[in-house]
Amino acid sequence: MAEESYRVDVVGDAYHKARNQTFLRIKELLDKEKKGAETLKLIQKGILPQARQSLESALAGYSVDKVDFLTLLNNQVTLFDWELKYHRELTDYEKNLAELEQVAGRALFD
Repeated sequence: MAEESYRVDVVGDAYHKARNQTFLRIKELLDKEKKGAETLKLIQKGILPQARQSLESALAGYSVDKVDFLTLLNNQVTLFDWELKYHRELTDYEKNLAELEQVAGRALFD
């Protein structure tokens, strides 16, 4: 009887440990999701429009010989770099959501 009680306690402890680890991982992933969403919003709503505007301004200045070609090229490369950063962040964000669903054990997002 004591051995059976011990086994029940061991299994119960293992269950509680696994449950706590799962909840901790879900919290970590939710925090990561929030940070990722904020980063994506910042890039999409702030940085990319500003980079596009800088490129358009440089293009207009280049067409009237107020801006040199290197400045125009640098602005284009900056825009490409931020677009690439956005898509990398988006990929990481989507992978995080997929992991969150996997840890939760069910579909959370459409």
